[in-house]
Amino acid sequence: MNSNIFFQPFVGKDYANGGIFGKRIMILGESHYCDESCADCGDCQLHLECMGFTQQVLDDYLNENKERQNWMRTFLKFERSLVGEETDQAMRLKIWNSVVFFNYLQVAIGDYWSRVMQRFYSLYKIKTRFLVILSFIQDKFAIFAKNIFYKE
Repeated sequence: MNSNIFFQPFVGKDYANGGIFGKRIMILGESHYCDESCADCGDCQLHLECMGFTQQVLDDYLNENKERQNWMRTFLKFERSLVGEETDQAMRLKIWNSVVFFNYLQVAIGDYWSRVMQRFYSLYKIKTRFLVILSFIQDKFAIFAKNIFYKE
């Protein structure tokens, strides 16, 4: 566990050897959403219980016994874009077990104004953490799942 990264990555069990893609791939999402509105979200020392949030999100998504929720469509669309076809549970597991997944923002996003403030704060702090993420992964390929920079 890297203490500079609050939301620890989801690392697929076949990631190290490249899995079905034959190369190590990092998928970088934007953010997690949470209604807790913790003022000190992102503090590794105060919120150890939240550091596994990313792994839990993917575990929930990959668990076919979990009730399907709207947020899961993002992962479904993304995995289908990686293989260019419809995916079933077996293919879903192969895909996600072949990659590592991080979120760029290392604080959870809550209500609208909270999201705005946290985004600016997190973008300010993220450079160091992002470099840690890149050094941790050392991939040949990185896929950015969402455009986090906006044009005026």
